[in-house]
Amino acid sequence: MEKIFRAPDAHFIEDTKNIDDIYNEARLESLVSLGFNGIWVRLVFRRLLKNPNYPEFGDQAEDLDKINNVIAMAAKQKIKVYAYIQEPLGLPEKDEFWKKHPNMGGATYKHQDPFTYKPERMKAMCVSSPEVRKYLKESSAQLLTALPGLGGIITITASEFISHCYSKYYIKTQSHHGDSKSAPLRCVRCAKRKPAEIVVEILNNLREGMDVVDTRTPLLAWNWSWHMYEDDPQSELIGKLLPGIVLLIDFERGGEKTNGSNKNTIVEEYSLSYAGPSERFLKSYKLCGEKGKKIYAKLQIGTTHEIATVANLPLIGNLYEKAKAMKDLKIDGFLGCWNFGLEPSLNLRAFNYFLSNECSPDKTTAMRDLALLEFPQTEPSLIISAWDFFEKAFDLYPFSVSFLYFSPINYSLILPFTQDPLSGNKMGRSWVMDDRGDDLAQSCNPFSATEIIERLTQMCLIWERGLSIFETALKANSSKSLFEEVHTIWAIYLSLRSCCNFHKLYLLKKESPHVKASEFRELIKDELKVVTEAIPVYSADSRQGFHQECSEYMITVKALTDKKRTLEGMVNA
Repeated sequence: MEKIFRAPDAHFIEDTKNIDDIYNEARLESLVSLGFNGIWVRLVFRRLLKNPNYPEFGDQAEDLDKINNVIAMAAKQKIKVYAYIQEPLGLPEKDEFWKKHPNMGGATYKHQDPFTYKPERMKAMCVSSPEVRKYLKESSAQLLTALPGLGGIITITASEFISHCYSKYYIKTQSHHGDSKSAPLRCVRCAKRKPAEIVVEILNNLREGMDVVDTRTPLLAWNWSWHMYEDDPQSELIGKLLPGIVLLIDFERGGEKTNGSNKNTIVEEYSLSYAGPSERFLKSYKLCGEKGKKIYAKLQIGTTHEIATVANLPLIGNLYEKAKAMKDLKIDGFLGCWNFGLEPSLNLRAFNYFLSNECSPDKTTAMRDLALLEFPQTEPSLIISAWDFFEKAFDLYPFSVSFLYFSPINYSLILPFTQDPLSGNKMGRSWVMDDRGDDLAQSCNPFSATEIIERLTQMCLIWERGLSIFETALKANSSKSLFEEVHTIWAIYLSLRSCCNFHKLYLLKKESPHVKASEFRELIKDELKVVTEAIPVYSADSRQGFHQECSEYMITVKALTDKKRTLEGMVNA
C-alpha cells in the first residue's frame, strides 16, 4: 500500500526552497520508521518551470536540482516523492501577466493569494482558452522530464485557491466566493459549459502531457468538493477520465456524525471524531470499481481542524475503524495529511500498525497489542480505558465547518478576557494569524453559543476522567512516548476548557453590554486556573501551540505568561 505523508517543518508556501534540508536522511528514516513510503511536496508550474512562451515564469527553477536530490535520496529508502499541484493556478488581477496574455484570463474572485494568504482580487486561468490547455499539457510533460524519478502528481481541482473559472463558484447558490449576492459566472466562455467538463479537461490535459513522457507515473485526482460541480458520486466526471488517473477520495467528507444529542451533523471536513467511511466515499468507491479506477483514501491521521494546535488527537479507536475499513475495501493507498497534523506521534504509529499484517482482526486484541507495544511497562487496560473516554468526549464535539474554521479553539488560551462590551470584530480564520476579535457569531452555526458551551463542558468532564486514568498509568512508566502523549492530552483538555470559557464570556456580553462583576470574576478565576496549568505543558513540549499550515505559534509561553499576569491583576483588584 502507498502511504504518503509529509515532514512537520515543511513549508507549504515555499515548499521547495529548503526541501533538501527538510528531507535529509534522518527525516526520511524517521518517516519510514513511522510506516510511510511516500512524501508530497507542493509545486507550482509557473514558479518551477521555465517556458519560452512565458519568460516571466520559472523564478524557482533552481529548486529542480534540490528536488531531484531528495528524490534520489528517498529512493534509497524506498520512499516515493509526489508533486502536489493546483493547476492552472490563478494570479492576482493586477498582475502584469494578464496584460500580455488577456485571452488566458477568466473569472475574477475576492480570495486569498496562494502565496501570501492575503485577500486579493484573483483572476482565474480559463481552461476554455486553448493557450491554457496547451500550457497544462506542456507543463505536466516538462515536470516529468525535469524530475524523472517523481512518484506521481497529486492534484486538487476544486476549492483551495483560485485556479480555473469554476474553482470557487457555487452552482447551487449561483455565487462567487467572496460575494454575498448571486451572479452569473464571470467568464462568458466557461458559463456556457458544465463545471464538471472543465475539471475533466484539466485532468485529461495533465494526463496527456504526462503520457508523452511516462504513462506509468500516476496522476492522483483529489475529489475534494467535486459535489460543487456534479452530484455525488460524479458519474459523468469520473466516467470521462483517461486511464492512468487514480481517484484520491475524501474518506470522511459527506458522512453524518452522530453524537449524544438529537443534533447530527454532516461532515464536510477531515475528522478524527468521526470514523467513516462516509456515504460519499462509498458511492465514489463503488463507481470507481465499476470504471476500473484505482482508489486512494484522503484523510488526516495526526490532527485536524477539530484542534489543530495540538500534536495529535488520540482518538485511537476511531483510527482502528478507519484502518479496518481501508483493509476491508482493499484501498490501494492513502494520503494521510494536509499541511498540518504532521507531528510524529502515537496516531501515526497506531494507524500504520492497524494497517499492518501484524494487527489482529479483533479490535479489543488490536488495541491491547498497541498499548503493550507503545507502553510496555504499563497496564494496557488503563491506556485502553483512557482512550475510550477520549472518544466519548469527542462524540460531543460541536462539529461544523463554521466552528472548525471560525471558532477560537486553536488559540483561545491566549485571548484576552475583558469586561468591555463586545467590539463586534470577527474572530478571523482559525488556520492563519488573522487579527482576533470577540464576535463568535460566525462560528455558531448550526450550534448556538449555548449548545457549544454545553458540549464543551461535557467534553471537559469526560476528558478529565480519561486524563486521570492516563496519569495513573504514567506513574508506572517513564517512557518518552507516554510523556509526549500526556502533554498532548493536557493541551487538548486546556484548549477545550478555555474555548468554553471564551464562549461563556461572549454569551454574557451578548446578553448585557455590562457584564456583572461577580459573574466576570468567577469566569476569569477559572480561566486563570486554565492558563496557569497550561504554562508548564507548553513550556515542556514545543509541539503544542504550533499551527503548521501557517507555520506560526498560535499559543506561546510568553503569551500565556502575560495573560496569567493580567488575569491575576483582575482577580486581586
